Amino acid sequence: IDLLLNELYIGTANRASEAFTSQKYDKALELFELSLKIETSPIFKNVVDTSMIYNCGLAANNAKNYDKAIEYFGKAAALAYNGGVTFSLLKAAYMAKGDTIKASETIQKGFELYPNDLAIIVDLVNYYLNSNKAQDALKYLDMAKQKDPTNASFLFAEGTLYEKMGEFEKAAAAYAKS
Repeated sequence: IDLLLNELYIGTANRASEAFTSQKYDKALELFELSLKIETSPIFKNVVDTSMIYNCGLAANNAKNYDKAIEYFGKAAALAYNGGVTFSLLKAAYMAKGDTIKASETIQKGFELYPNDLAIIVDLVNYYLNSNKAQDALKYLDMAKQKDPTNASFLFAEGTLYEKMGEFEKAAAAYAKS
């Protein structure tokens, strides 16, 4: 029976991947969830497959089923799967639902857990930039520039922030560097 269940799991996971690749995200979600149920059933392995949980989140997110995306990315984040990327995707799902408070809490939590993750830092810069919180954005932008000092987009973003703050000489200097 183990061999049969293993074949069922592999077949379902493969079909889920094919559906995802074909951009049939609702079907991919359905099949990824089925794969997860098969794999975690007591009759099979009764294990937690973090990559399958994450795949469910990706399929749900692409299907614009943000409630399920939040559910699965939240589980993957709690299991420390894929580091800061999972927190960025979870934040994006909250933003897609219009829940800016949860989005902010999520990206802050991601930063606490992964303070050296450049993707999280960039997410924070963008979040504060879009929230018109220039000082907060500058703080995280400085961190991003320390990690990748030759990134022209960071220098351009710095110029944009200084321009918004009315500090035109600093803006011009940042734009020139970019």
